[in-house]
Amino acid sequence: MQFFQANISELKITNSSLATRLETIKEVKDFEIFMDNDDVTTLNFVHTKHFTPLYEDSPSKTLELQIREYEVFKKHPYLYFYGVANGVFIKYLLENQTHERIMVIEPEIELLYVVLHMIDFSQEIRDKRLVILGSEDVEFGSVVHYFLSFKEHKYARTYALHPNTNYYDKHFFEHMQDTNRVIIESLYHSVNIAGNDTTDALIGLKHHIANLSKTVETPPLFELLNKLHTCDTAVLVSTGPSLSKQLPLLKKIAPYVRIIAVDASFPVLYHAGIKPDVVVSIERVKESARFFTDTPKEAFDDVVFALSSVQHTKVVHSIKGGTMQMSLRPLGIMMYTGPEHWGYLGLGQSAANMAYEMIYHSKFNNCILIGQDLAFGEDGSSHASGHVFGQQNVKTKEEDIWVKGWQGKAKVRTNHVWDMFRKSFEKDIAETKATMLTINATEGGVSIHGTLEIPFIDVVKKYIKQKKQKNRLELLRATEEEKKRITKEVWQKVDLMREYVEVLLEESKGLFLEIAKACEEDFSPTNSEMKALIQRAEKIKYRHDEEIYDKIVWHIAQTTMLSKEIDLAPAEVFIAQNEEEETKRLSHLMQAYKPWLFMFAGILDAIVRTIDYAKSRRLIDEVKSIDVFAKDKKIDSFTCKELSPKKGRIFDVDMRGILYDVPDEHQEKIGEIFFKDSDNGKELPRAFVDVFYRDDEKYNELSFMRSLEEPVDEEKIKDMYCPNAIGFLATKENMEDEEFVEYINEIIKDFQNCKFKAFIFNDSINLKIIKQYILKDFEII
Repeated sequence: MQFFQANISELKITNSSLATRLETIKEVKDFEIFMDNDDVTTLNFVHTKHFTPLYEDSPSKTLELQIREYEVFKKHPYLYFYGVANGVFIKYLLENQTHERIMVIEPEIELLYVVLHMIDFSQEIRDKRLVILGSEDVEFGSVVHYFLSFKEHKYARTYALHPNTNYYDKHFFEHMQDTNRVIIESLYHSVNIAGNDTTDALIGLKHHIANLSKTVETPPLFELLNKLHTCDTAVLVSTGPSLSKQLPLLKKIAPYVRIIAVDASFPVLYHAGIKPDVVVSIERVKESARFFTDTPKEAFDDVVFALSSVQHTKVVHSIKGGTMQMSLRPLGIMMYTGPEHWGYLGLGQSAANMAYEMIYHSKFNNCILIGQDLAFGEDGSSHASGHVFGQQNVKTKEEDIWVKGWQGKAKVRTNHVWDMFRKSFEKDIAETKATMLTINATEGGVSIHGTLEIPFIDVVKKYIKQKKQKNRLELLRATEEEKKRITKEVWQKVDLMREYVEVLLEESKGLFLEIAKACEEDFSPTNSEMKALIQRAEKIKYRHDEEIYDKIVWHIAQTTMLSKEIDLAPAEVFIAQNEEEETKRLSHLMQAYKPWLFMFAGILDAIVRTIDYAKSRRLIDEVKSIDVFAKDKKIDSFTCKELSPKKGRIFDVDMRGILYDVPDEHQEKIGEIFFKDSDNGKELPRAFVDVFYRDDEKYNELSFMRSLEEPVDEEKIKDMYCPNAIGFLATKENMEDEEFVEYINEIIKDFQNCKFKAFIFNDSINLKIIKQYILKDFEII
């Protein structure tokens, strides 16, 4: 009995619902129990209804067989079992500390009840090395929490759900298959949201550093969260097709609820005469600025615009009024640099997920979702009427999926991105349900598990008290002294970050060259030499106890490196039976670490360049005017606001900075060109403003794009005239865009008598590549 109480005490912390179900059992009715002389290794069960034994053979003999069979898994950090059986084999496996976690799903609760009386698992449950789930616990929202770390993602390929004995195969095969599907779905989702690709992470780093000074000027996030909750209920407004029908009722109750709107719904609400309390925006792309630039200035009054520090500066500068509040996302980069009083919000993937977090952390009793379709409307629409980018901004595709609709009434069509957002909601709702009721009053779209799905009008009648009106939000900023101190601390951390990454870059480059040499055909390193090189590679990789590595380097690198890590995982856990197998294992690891280090060094170099660019980019708000010099002679000037020099041309290129196209008459002195701040005469860093060399791979492309914006010179284009011809831009991006290629090929079918000409900017894409996609002969220009 003492084992049971110890086990239940720990299980109440990790799985309280299962612990409660176990405590309600008064007697074992479904099983006869057999054991020899209090020897738990002989513990067996026979079901009283279908008379099937848990072990067909002797439990102790089965244990010996399992121990031998599972020798090949002794280096696996994660194991998954369907069934606890008599618990002895699970206890044996847990003695191996390499097994960081063993997950056990037990469908027979009475059997589990007995085992927890017979074996002490309390320490392993406390250490989270043993996770026990009942049948009722196997759902996406619960299981996904066990697959959040990179290491769990890395060993995805080694995942397998093992039936503990044949008993489970015989009587729970279908549920075991369903369990397997839920675990795989959870693992896939977790890998998918582990972070966007490395390019996206670098964009986030760039925007965050560029916005740091602006962030500190806005009210801290804590200030907003502490003042937002002045009524019981918040309405989260998204822009699904169902939103339009909810607007009249929302307008009626607006004075009595907090309205938290995603950025896309801001112009829609304005046109409906509804003013939100908070507008949340999180996307890193500059196109999000249109939600604000296309909305009149008066709409901004008395609204708090909760932005993220990872957003494009064009979005930041598009806020015309109200109060801007910029927060940090709970990502490693932001958690390292801080400032912590402006964080942390936005763990989910969308603005709606971020708004939901805000509502929860503001301690509202109820959260009402409207416009949260996450699916196409019956007419194929993707968004509400009045959406800036149109009601059919997102198109249906063949790979779309059908899922359960609102209230389970029908199947609705959605895409994989929206489905990922839905799953993020379900994960959050599973975490918040103890203290906040989430009501899905969308009346359309997908069913969101964990929400109460009822019509909006019924929600209003039951949950909205239309008596006391809400208060206007007034947020305080930090004092000038505080802002100065915080800004200094933040920039010191950015400098430390850059220094750390540069040192690691040099170490990685050096080791890559050594391993590349060892992998050459005429070089045959010994096993000990290979082990030494692999250990050095692992030393570079396993630095998660170092804050900058864990929060910055690996946060940015992990998504790109994941595929390489998955390749490494099987060889790392493989048990070699002889010297020959060990040599093959080490050779495989060497060959895998060669591209690993090459890719890793490339990411480190990109981080350094991104930091340099982002730090210098803040000068665009500090420098008013730039003078261009050739040696000691000033040849041109331009303002940072206009970027329109008198003689040369300016190209503002992302990650390259301001690039100056030197006029023809000064091309011979291009190596002597430098730039100064017109006000103080200080020379400006090349990461901020530099010369644009005409042999640069981007020069022709950007010059062409610029020419499209300029008036047409009819005299110059006379010689280019070609009757009965159609041209297209054959950039690498266009050739990889399926819709673009499909469109060109449709034109070719419709205009078979026309000549076709492919315009290219440089040699990065050749004739052979274009012919893979285009169905007709063409001329390259």
